[in-house]
Amino acid sequence: MSKQEIMYSHVKDWKASGLNQAIYCEEQELKLPTFSYWIQKYHKQSHQDEKGSFIDH
Repeated sequence: MSKQEIMYSHVKDWKASGLNQAIYCEEQELKLPTFSYWIQKYHKQSHQDEKGSFIDH
C-alpha cells in the first residue's frame, strides 16, 4: 500500500469513528499536523473527482 492509500484509509476510518482529530491521532499514533494535511488532500481529491465525473452537455 502506498502512503496515500494508508492515509486515505485513516481519513475514512476517522470519519466513521466519530472522534475528533486529536483523539484519533493519539489512538493511532499519528502526528496531528500530518493527519490534517492528509485530510485536506483527501477532500481536495474527492472534490476534484466529483467535478471530473460531471459531464456537461
